[in-house]
Amino acid sequence: MELNLINFHDAVIHDFQFNWTTHQVLVELSIFYDRASTAKKSTMLFTGVDRFSAGTGAPWGSSHCINTLTLKEGESETDNLNAVNIEMQSGDEIFFLYEKNKLNTVDL
Repeated sequence: MELNLINFHDAVIHDFQFNWTTHQVLVELSIFYDRASTAKKSTMLFTGVDRFSAGTGAPWGSSHCINTLTLKEGESETDNLNAVNIEMQSGDEIFFLYEKNKLNTVDL
């Protein structure tokens, strides 16, 4: 399933890892693929990561839930990279450029 087809609102992030050496981001989270069902544990792997930034000030209050996740293909024309912006329900934002992404559902 392509990431841009998923509604990430209310998805819960359990773990978020940025590996400086391998330029990878691994996100462990629970996603409501169907609003009538329970959330499914999933992982998202982003490779070729560049220009990573994240805020942790929680201006709207503490939360581990995603408000919006926006993907933009071809955001960096010179590097042929895509962009992801994750706005958390805390008001914090996570942004980075990446080459490829992969979504795996753990408990289908």
